[in-house]
Amino acid sequence: MPFTTFLHKTWIRRLLWICLILLVLCLLAWQALPGFLKSQIQSRGSEALGRIVTLDAVEFKPLTLELTLSGLKVASVDGKSTQLAVARIYADASVQSLWRRAPVLDAIAIDQPQLSVTHLGGGHYDFDDLLQRFASAPNAPPSEPTLFSLNNIVVTDGSVDFVDHVNGVSQQHSLRKLNLSVPFISSFGSQREVTVQPHLAFEMNGSAFDSAAQATPFAQSRKGELALQISHLDVAPYLPYLPASLPVRLKAAVLDSSVKISFDQAASQKLLVSGDIKVSGIQVSEKGGGDLLSIGSVETRIKELRPLEQSLVLESLEVNSPSVVVTRNQQGVLNLLNLGTGDKPAAAAATISEAPKAQSSHAAKAQSHPGWQVALAHFHLQGGQVRVTDETVTPAVKLALADTQITLSDVQWPMTRAIPFEVAAKLLVRDVKDAKPARIQVSGEATDQAGSVNAKLSDLALSLAAPYLSNFLVPQANGLLEGELSGSWKGSDLQLQAKRLALRDFALTAPAGKSEITQKELPAFKLLEANNVAVDLQKHAVTLGSLALRNPSLRVARAEDGKWMFERWLVPTTPGSSAPTAKAKTTANASAKPLPWSVTLADTQLLDGSVTYVDRVPSKPVFLELSSLQTRIKNLTLDGKKP
Repeated sequence: MPFTTFLHKTWIRRLLWICLILLVLCLLAWQALPGFLKSQIQSRGSEALGRIVTLDAVEFKPLTLELTLSGLKVASVDGKSTQLAVARIYADASVQSLWRRAPVLDAIAIDQPQLSVTHLGGGHYDFDDLLQRFASAPNAPPSEPTLFSLNNIVVTDGSVDFVDHVNGVSQQHSLRKLNLSVPFISSFGSQREVTVQPHLAFEMNGSAFDSAAQATPFAQSRKGELALQISHLDVAPYLPYLPASLPVRLKAAVLDSSVKISFDQAASQKLLVSGDIKVSGIQVSEKGGGDLLSIGSVETRIKELRPLEQSLVLESLEVNSPSVVVTRNQQGVLNLLNLGTGDKPAAAAATISEAPKAQSSHAAKAQSHPGWQVALAHFHLQGGQVRVTDETVTPAVKLALADTQITLSDVQWPMTRAIPFEVAAKLLVRDVKDAKPARIQVSGEATDQAGSVNAKLSDLALSLAAPYLSNFLVPQANGLLEGELSGSWKGSDLQLQAKRLALRDFALTAPAGKSEITQKELPAFKLLEANNVAVDLQKHAVTLGSLALRNPSLRVARAEDGKWMFERWLVPTTPGSSAPTAKAKTTANASAKPLPWSVTLADTQLLDGSVTYVDRVPSKPVFLELSSLQTRIKNLTLDGKKP
């Protein structure tokens, strides 16, 4: 067939045109693209970092998709020195990047990276401007997971120079001969050929370190393992280098770990982390120096951590002897809500008030990107303590939740089934010798939507609430609360039950210095006990199987001035702005017509009571005394309706 006839075929001409266009594109990419990339990297990089970014040369091979950057430099914030310099960056891209719409690199080589860091003191560094520039906004929506596959990553002959300015003295630390090899880091299975074994080596201030790496490159699984051992590393010398922007201050901690990082390429690429981590002697303070948290030790056994797949499985997590300090100052601000805000409680409150709005606005994105999957087989906290100080009342309340034990099992997030839990603690007044603690025991199971709980309370003294009651009540209330309670919820439906509730040895006692109140006029009783109590919050209904009051004594008296005895018990109130507010609120809610509460008492008893009545207003005082009172009422219903 003559060549001219051959060219007259339509499909031949189209094929030649396609080949010609591809050839022209390759020539343009080879000649023009490097210069374009160089200018864009320098201009866009300088704009993004707020630093001067320079690049010596760019080389691109369009047929093999290989890109090489030479002489990359990032200047310091003042532009007088170089903060980061890299002699060469080589990337071998795969054609998969086109249809994956994500970077898939078969090889990455970084030669001679040099980094200079200066600690200016007080937790501030010469790269703080970069941290602020790239810090996420507080209410920023969660970003979508980034897709990438980086394979055969090699860092060669890296170095770091760290200059520390502390108390006017400069110290220099150097990291030399940094060599790092990572088989792959991938957020999806790309099935690329891996030729690199895991390895880490460097010299720190003249001391050499070389990781223990084990690999099976010729086995069918093509598995590599990197073992990292840390024994009793005291972090105290490194604490001054923590950023000053942290909301709290870490004062002490000791780290022990035995971690294994596995790179497996059997059926798909897997990056797994497993092993044991222990942190002991943890001490954390507020920015102002006040004590906040101390923990004897935290130990965890990682069964499987897949960071790129956002999956974490823990065999156990144990927290020993934690102690938390909770304070509320005279302005009513909690220290836990004011962390990192200094003297700006309003800012903290504003941040908290904005949180629900941000959560609701980003709920759809959170559902489409579920995030981390976490599973924990066993959690145990023992010897816990919460030290509470409330300065809004006088004298300040000082309580302690001591000997706290918390046990959880089969925890998972997001929750797919109920998590069983057990909690035990003692509540007592601090700084009081021989104070008898109240005992609290809680058990049950729950999800974020439903659950059930059982609680047992014993020896809870009413005197714990004395500083709060003193704003309303002059006598001090004494007595001991105990009970067995249970509850269940599903969505907004909440049901409360109590097998037994009791207040024993109750008495109001006359305060010191109040001669107008005598002890004989104050009420007391031996026991107030309720059994089989059920509360339906939706129906506004309360049912009591039995209610018994034993050995009550009450003196009802009216003085010559016409005042009843209980008027002297109440703290006088001063006129304020709260009354109009309450009235306005009542008026606004009047049209709502809330469902009235109903109370049903199956069996009500008063046993061995005594009542004394004294009225000194008449010219001839009235005196009446009743003793050995016995009363029993069955099937009594109080439904809030008018008689």
